[in-house]
Amino acid sequence: MWDISALIDTAGRYRAPQAPNGVAGPAQNAVKPWLLGGGAGWLVIGVLVLAWDVAAPETLTAAFQRARSGPVSGTAVAVAWALLTGHLFDVLPERADPFRLSIDPVRNALQRGDKRMVPG
Repeated sequence: MWDISALIDTAGRYRAPQAPNGVAGPAQNAVKPWLLGGGAGWLVIGVLVLAWDVAAPETLTAAFQRARSGPVSGTAVAVAWALLTGHLFDVLPERADPFRLSIDPVRNALQRGDKRMVPG
């Protein structure tokens, strides 16, 4: 089994290996492995979206547009979408990012081996 823990920082981001002198050289800055970088997760999401749109009675695009059309649901969808976009573009401060606030404590607990996974 491969031990990739040295390549992942506490926030779950890829960290390039360091040369013995502590400086990342050209070889260390090579493209990270596709699976390690989260590419597989995005592939799974894409496949699931396509499968849903082909097999389901309503596409996800149509469901999103329908949810956006209501006065209350439209606001909720806009806020959720803004938070997701801010998270993905890493422009939200950590204390205001609901994805980091909910996921990071669980990831940290798992890395520590804490089976209770109690945040904070």
